[in-house]
Amino acid sequence: MVINQNYDDLLKNWKRYYEKSKEVYSEFGGPSVYFHVECIKECRGGIFLGNKHLELIYATLVSWGMHRMGNTNSQMVDFNTFTESITKHTDFFNDLKGKSLLKLEPKELENCLNNLENVFTKLKVSNSKNAIIVANSKVIHHILPDLLLPIDRQYTIRFFTRTKDNWFSDKSGKYKSVSIPRKKEKQYDLFKEIVYKSYDFFKNIELGEFEINQDTFNTSYPKILDNLIVDYVRMEKIDLIQEMKSQQSLHQ
Repeated sequence: MVINQNYDDLLKNWKRYYEKSKEVYSEFGGPSVYFHVECIKECRGGIFLGNKHLELIYATLVSWGMHRMGNTNSQMVDFNTFTESITKHTDFFNDLKGKSLLKLEPKELENCLNNLENVFTKLKVSNSKNAIIVANSKVIHHILPDLLLPIDRQYTIRFFTRTKDNWFSDKSGKYKSVSIPRKKEKQYDLFKEIVYKSYDFFKNIELGEFEINQDTFNTSYPKILDNLIVDYVRMEKIDLIQEMKSQQSLHQ
């Protein structure tokens, strides 16, 4: 399901996007950064899956657009349901606490992802019955930040499943909608493919070029890749709009 075209381009030109990805921190600032940063700090230095950690995960997801008031499909479950859904798997998460994607052997990663499926597909985060890959990946990232990246529809899924010529409307430059598989099992298959690509990415670059900073959006290597993908997609849109303006000027 995952296509390689955009990934290969990012792998080849990641330095360009890494410099630009620093802008993601400022443009996605305010609560989106604050709650994420505080959540990761609590995950690493506080009480793992304690009440404060869980509250910060909940707040981070809200600040990342996972909950909207009113009659919409973007609504999270109540906090008690949310915490119970996570804490019933505390032993599982404790076994993976502190694990780093960069330090796993391929077979270890395979076993980890196979074991994670049951937890991933049963988490109750959003009121949406079918679309779990976005909300659940964001929750698990804030529990295992050095192991798995957060995934969203606008950037991550678009990047990995659509060629660039199918990202935007030719007439407006607006993003086209991106669909995800309906079945939970298929969504988890997509999640696994994306994780394997993130593993491959860090095996093929010089890690010393990256700077982990717990006070910014670059809180872990998986989050750095997420930032790179966001900026890759955003820069493609900017380039498209500039090209459209140039063409309009030629025809005036």
